[in-house]
Amino acid sequence: MKNERFHITLDPRTGCVSSIMITDDPHQMNWCLMPHQWGSLSLQRPTELGRRNDAENTLLEFSESENESVSVYSNNRIKTTVKRNFTSEGNFKESYTFQNILNTDILLRKGELGIYTPFRDEQKPAPVSLTQCSHTHIWCGESEAWLNALRQGDSKQNLGLVLTEGSIDAYSIDGDNARVLKGTRGCILLHPEAVDLLPGESLTISWELFVHQGKEDFTQKILSYGKLLPVAPRYTVFAGEPITFTFSTDAKDVRITLRNEEIPYTRNGTTVSVSYLPQKEGEHTFRIVADNKHTHINVWATAAFEEVLKRRIDFIVDHQQYHREGSQLDGAYLIYDTEEKRLYYDSLFSDHNACRERLGMALLIARYLQSHQNEKFYQSLMQFVTFVKREVLEVTTGQVFNEVGKDPSFLRLYNAPWMITLMAELFFLTKEEEYLDIIHKAVKFYYGQGGGKFYPNGLSMELTINALKEGNKPEYLNDVLGYFRQHVQNMIEVGLNYPEMECVYEQTIVTSPATYIPEMGLITGDPSYGKHILDHLAVLDRFSGMQPDFRNNEMAIRFWDDYWFGKGGLYLDTLHYWCCLTARSFSCYSRLTGEQSYQEKAENCIRNCFCLFKADGSASCNLALPFAVDNHPGDFFDAWANDQDFALYFAMQIL
Repeated sequence: MKNERFHITLDPRTGCVSSIMITDDPHQMNWCLMPHQWGSLSLQRPTELGRRNDAENTLLEFSESENESVSVYSNNRIKTTVKRNFTSEGNFKESYTFQNILNTDILLRKGELGIYTPFRDEQKPAPVSLTQCSHTHIWCGESEAWLNALRQGDSKQNLGLVLTEGSIDAYSIDGDNARVLKGTRGCILLHPEAVDLLPGESLTISWELFVHQGKEDFTQKILSYGKLLPVAPRYTVFAGEPITFTFSTDAKDVRITLRNEEIPYTRNGTTVSVSYLPQKEGEHTFRIVADNKHTHINVWATAAFEEVLKRRIDFIVDHQQYHREGSQLDGAYLIYDTEEKRLYYDSLFSDHNACRERLGMALLIARYLQSHQNEKFYQSLMQFVTFVKREVLEVTTGQVFNEVGKDPSFLRLYNAPWMITLMAELFFLTKEEEYLDIIHKAVKFYYGQGGGKFYPNGLSMELTINALKEGNKPEYLNDVLGYFRQHVQNMIEVGLNYPEMECVYEQTIVTSPATYIPEMGLITGDPSYGKHILDHLAVLDRFSGMQPDFRNNEMAIRFWDDYWFGKGGLYLDTLHYWCCLTARSFSCYSRLTGEQSYQEKAENCIRNCFCLFKADGSASCNLALPFAVDNHPGDFFDAWANDQDFALYFAMQIL
């Protein structure tokens, strides 16, 4: 099938789509990710491990012409007819009709029907990713559902999917290929909303694929379909702040509910406005019905910022610090399992050890104590510093180790920048020159190990320079500033050809130049550094979602975080605290240039990380987003309080 906008390749053996290409795309990108073909069907609830399988879904008929195709399947329970054609506007339309062919009713369950839409969400080397891969932002908004697939590099050729008939209320990830193809998000399955089907009765899901130029153009095209798009200025609110949102509709009959209670609203022409003061913490899902349209908006309500900080540090000090005389771990901050109510440590799986990202807890406490007096917190932090000097940091050389016992067997270049930042915070807290000496040695050692070509995610150049200035160490300052200048110059010269780090290509790699280039502008007072950031910001923004939900709005697409850092160990999409690095980049750019819109984006992003912090002071390292992944239920907060405290640390700077 082919027209002036699309070239669609179908596989006659399966009746599915093997390739979707934009006709005039100079990169000739195939937007479909193998091995699952576009339009493949899943007719069993994916969370039912061990249950019997229904009969195989068999292709009964297939026909294709230049402008349309028809595929018919059956599994002896449901007959599925898939019709594809081009619309008069040139868009690619698909309709999936599921018919009950039994003599009895079928009561579908959530997730039982699934349609594969395997957008090409992969992590390839940057030159490939930026032209051949996508970031697919998914909004399972019932009758108002849509997907925005942005090419990973800045481009005017992107794909949108808009639902035109039926309702989609969930998605899952098929991660089988993610375990084989490193850096692959997995295949996306969209789930029609569950309904009851009488014998012979049908359910139809229809959508259109269209080409768009970017987020703003996508929004305008969605609105042209008459879609209801609720929008909030904040998707996370602190205590005392109202939840507010608006949407436009011509509908005469509008109803908004929260936990089955009707919520009042005001109306000015076609604009409906809601202002609601939350009475408790947690998720607030507002259901919206406007004539025959139904959707929702999700906002998180949390305690006051100061309260979140205080109770989180209380929990760390009381529950996440290890105390045992004679142990290498004495004084360490460790992972806490909120299900088993005990600490966890694994020296063989480095992401679960006592070093690495666990430094985030100490950074949070050191920053907090600079503006709050608390002896218990201070003593806990000093016990951690003792642990660090004994087990992780060689103060005479500045070497930072990956594991306790100062084990030199593995060099990880992410670790030293976090330690350097911690030493700067400890200097501001104590004013002890020892920390400046360590900074100088650690910086020299780090750059001697190849740090100048690395893209770290926790270094704070500006903070480090300010510490050396306040400590009146001009000889240290000149050395460190020289290293930082060259590091930033390397990033400017590399441009968008990002080097491969622990991941081949992902959000935090882009945040490095998007943060350190403007930081150098702030350090030197040279605003011309701003011109070197624009390409990086454009690429970075494409990771960030625009859904009306705290889980996604201004939050970067991330996957596999639960596998590496969570108790669940699953390959799935997550709301992950490292989104805070996007917020940090946007905020740095705003401070350098005065562009307030980026500070707004930063604040929305960092606020949405607050759902990871619970009322009792415990926390979660991520929120699993899909309804399911493979045979495992999704949509859960991981049980481990692990490394999420970087979010609160950076929130203290951004907010």
